[in-house]
Amino acid sequence: MGRSSTTEYCSIHPESDDRPWIQARLWDVRDVRNLGLMCERVHETRFAGRGGAEFQRFRITAGMRQRPPSPGVSQLPSPEFVMSSCYEMDKHDIRELQGFYVAAAKGAPREAGFDLVLVYGAETIGIPQQFLMPYFKPA
Repeated sequence: MGRSSTTEYCSIHPESDDRPWIQARLWDVRDVRNLGLMCERVHETRFAGRGGAEFQRFRITAGMRQRPPSPGVSQLPSPEFVMSSCYEMDKHDIRELQGFYVAAAKGAPREAGFDLVLVYGAETIGIPQQFLMPYFKPA
Protein backbone atom coordinates (compact mmCIF):
# COMPACT_ATOMS: atom_id res chain seq x y z
CA MET A 1 0.00 0.00 0.00
CA GLY A 2 1.51 3.31 -1.09
CA ARG A 3 1.80 6.55 0.80
CA SER A 4 0.68 9.92 -0.40
CA SER A 5 2.28 13.35 -0.36
CA THR A 6 0.34 16.50 -1.07
CA THR A 7 1.25 20.07 -1.82
CA GLU A 8 0.73 22.60 0.88
CA TYR A 9 -2.39 24.60 0.19
CA CYS A 10 -2.14 25.36 -3.49
CA SER A 11 -3.33 28.56 -5.15
CA ILE A 12 -5.51 27.81 -8.20
CA HIS A 13 -5.80 31.34 -9.58
CA PRO A 14 -3.90 34.64 -9.20
CA GLU A 15 -6.82 36.08 -7.23
CA SER A 16 -6.20 33.49 -4.51
CA ASP A 17 -2.66 34.73 -3.94
CA ASP A 18 -1.92 34.77 -0.23
CA ARG A 19 1.04 37.15 0.03
CA PRO A 20 3.13 37.66 2.08
CA TRP A 21 2.95 33.90 2.62
CA ILE A 22 4.32 31.66 -0.09
CA GLN A 23 2.34 28.66 -1.19
CA ALA A 24 2.29 26.23 -4.08
CA ARG A 25 0.33 27.41 -7.08
CA LEU A 26 -1.24 26.16 -10.29
CA TRP A 27 -1.66 29.32 -12.34
CA ASP A 28 0.09 28.43 -15.56
CA VAL A 29 2.21 25.86 -17.36
CA ARG A 30 5.36 26.79 -15.40
CA ASP A 31 3.63 25.99 -12.13
CA VAL A 32 2.29 22.71 -13.50
CA ARG A 33 5.83 21.79 -14.60
CA ASN A 34 7.26 22.59 -11.15
CA LEU A 35 4.64 20.58 -9.29
CA GLY A 36 5.01 17.83 -11.86
CA LEU A 37 8.56 17.34 -10.58
CA MET A 38 7.14 16.81 -7.09
CA CYS A 39 4.79 14.15 -8.47
CA GLU A 40 7.62 12.41 -10.27
CA ARG A 41 9.68 12.20 -7.07
CA VAL A 42 6.73 10.91 -5.07
CA HIS A 43 6.02 8.24 -7.69
CA GLU A 44 9.69 7.18 -7.68
CA THR A 45 9.79 6.44 -3.96
CA ARG A 46 10.15 2.86 -2.83
CA PHE A 47 6.60 3.10 -1.49
CA ALA A 48 5.21 4.00 -4.95
CA GLY A 49 3.51 6.98 -3.39
CA ARG A 50 0.68 9.09 -4.68
CA GLY A 51 0.98 12.83 -5.27
CA GLY A 52 -1.86 15.17 -4.41
CA ALA A 53 -2.76 18.83 -4.87
CA GLU A 54 -4.64 20.61 -2.08
CA PHE A 55 -6.55 23.50 -3.63
CA GLN A 56 -6.55 26.67 -1.60
CA ARG A 57 -9.54 28.27 0.03
CA PHE A 58 -9.68 31.01 -2.62
CA ARG A 59 -9.63 34.74 -2.16
CA ILE A 60 -10.64 35.14 1.48
CA THR A 61 -7.16 36.30 2.36
CA ALA A 62 -5.39 38.24 5.03
CA GLY A 63 -5.25 41.33 2.82
CA MET A 64 -1.73 42.22 3.88
CA ARG A 65 -1.37 44.35 0.76
CA GLN A 66 -3.86 46.71 -0.82
CA ARG A 67 -6.61 44.50 -2.22
CA PRO A 68 -10.18 44.93 -3.30
CA PRO A 69 -12.75 43.14 -1.14
CA SER A 70 -12.93 39.41 -1.75
CA PRO A 71 -16.07 37.57 -2.82
CA GLY A 72 -17.79 35.69 -0.04
CA VAL A 73 -20.82 33.59 0.71
CA SER A 74 -22.22 36.65 2.48
CA GLN A 75 -20.85 40.02 3.50
CA LEU A 76 -19.54 38.48 6.71
CA PRO A 77 -15.78 37.98 6.46
CA SER A 78 -14.15 34.94 7.95
CA PRO A 79 -13.61 35.16 11.72
CA GLU A 80 -10.03 34.10 10.95
CA PHE A 81 -9.39 37.40 9.14
CA VAL A 82 -11.46 40.00 10.94
CA MET A 83 -9.62 42.88 9.27
CA SER A 84 -10.59 41.71 5.79
CA SER A 85 -13.74 42.62 3.92
CA CYS A 86 -15.83 40.81 1.39
CA TYR A 87 -18.95 41.17 -0.67
CA GLU A 88 -21.72 38.63 -1.20
CA MET A 89 -21.20 36.71 -4.43
CA ASP A 90 -23.91 36.70 -7.05
CA LYS A 91 -24.63 33.71 -9.32
CA HIS A 92 -22.08 34.90 -11.89
CA ASP A 93 -19.35 35.06 -9.20
CA ILE A 94 -20.26 31.59 -7.95
CA ARG A 95 -20.14 30.10 -11.45
CA GLU A 96 -16.80 31.81 -12.09
CA LEU A 97 -15.38 30.39 -8.86
CA GLN A 98 -16.68 26.93 -9.72
CA GLY A 99 -14.95 27.25 -13.08
CA PHE A 100 -11.60 28.00 -11.40
CA TYR A 101 -11.88 24.87 -9.24
CA VAL A 102 -13.03 22.70 -12.16
CA ALA A 103 -10.22 23.93 -14.43
CA ALA A 104 -7.64 23.25 -11.73
CA ALA A 105 -9.08 19.80 -10.96
CA LYS A 106 -9.08 18.80 -14.62
CA GLY A 107 -5.65 20.21 -15.38
CA ALA A 108 -3.63 19.26 -12.30
CA PRO A 109 -3.96 15.47 -12.46
CA ARG A 110 -3.55 15.24 -16.20
CA GLU A 111 -0.77 17.76 -16.73
CA ALA A 112 1.28 17.47 -13.53
CA GLY A 113 0.66 13.83 -12.75
CA PHE A 114 -1.29 14.21 -9.51
CA ASP A 115 -3.17 11.17 -8.26
CA LEU A 116 -5.31 13.06 -5.74
CA VAL A 117 -7.08 16.41 -5.68
CA LEU A 118 -8.22 17.85 -2.37
CA VAL A 119 -10.06 21.06 -1.49
CA TYR A 120 -8.66 22.96 1.49
CA GLY A 121 -11.18 22.57 4.30
CA ALA A 122 -9.46 23.85 7.42
CA GLU A 123 -10.58 26.80 9.51
CA THR A 124 -13.49 28.93 8.30
CA ILE A 125 -11.69 30.76 5.54
CA GLY A 126 -12.57 28.57 2.59
CA ILE A 127 -15.53 29.51 0.46
CA PRO A 128 -16.57 25.88 -0.29
CA GLN A 129 -17.10 25.05 3.38
CA GLN A 130 -18.68 28.44 4.13
CA PHE A 131 -21.65 27.44 1.99
CA LEU A 132 -22.29 24.69 4.56
CA MET A 133 -21.99 26.90 7.67
CA PRO A 134 -24.99 28.74 9.19
CA TYR A 135 -22.71 31.59 10.32
CA PHE A 136 -22.25 32.69 6.70
CA LYS A 137 -25.88 32.35 5.63
CA PRO A 138 -26.80 35.43 3.58
CA ALA A 139 -29.38 37.70 5.14
